[in-house]
Amino acid sequence: QLYPQVNSDVSNQIDLQVPEEELLEIERNAELERKRNQKRKTLLERNQLIKKESSLLKQLQQIDIKLSITQKEIIEYKQKMKESIDLHNQADQLIYQTDKQLDEFKDKLDDEVITQLKDAKEKLGESNKGTDVEKIKNDIELLNKIWASATEKMYQNSASEESNSNETSSKEPSQEDAEIKDADYEVVEEEEQK
Repeated sequence: QLYPQVNSDVSNQIDLQVPEEELLEIERNAELERKRNQKRKTLLERNQLIKKESSLLKQLQQIDIKLSITQKEIIEYKQKMKESIDLHNQADQLIYQTDKQLDEFKDKLDDEVITQLKDAKEKLGESNKGTDVEKIKNDIELLNKIWASATEKMYQNSASEESNSNETSSKEPSQEDAEIKDADYEVVEEEEQK
């Protein structure tokens, strides 16, 4: 055996005497050390909480930024959809009006203009089935230009026909006008009552 055996009875009998002042000093130092350790632990926990809070705030800011971007994208998408729907409705209305006016004015339009209008209407109908907004706008513009030209021609034709009919009617007095001009008439005076 390397170590001597200590009799347990002997160790229990040894009474270590430490002065009371030293014990109090040891206890105070131990209490101060516990408080320092508690402060360190509290400071570490507080720093960890601050770091977590800072990290959460950054995440919230990123979420807010993403949310505001998403809201802007939603608003822009809704505006684009509204414009697209309005444009499709405008194209549908123009196609309907073109059909109606072609039937109404077919006698006043020449065949070339009618063909142009029908072709432009068909082209608009095809582009209106798709989603290409610019193509629809261009086809609407084309059909409107053809209609503007056609209505201008119709107006000029009707104005010239009207002036021709006025000239013809003013140059050739009708038989009725001649009779009226040659009619005899009497002036009848009414008697005044007294």
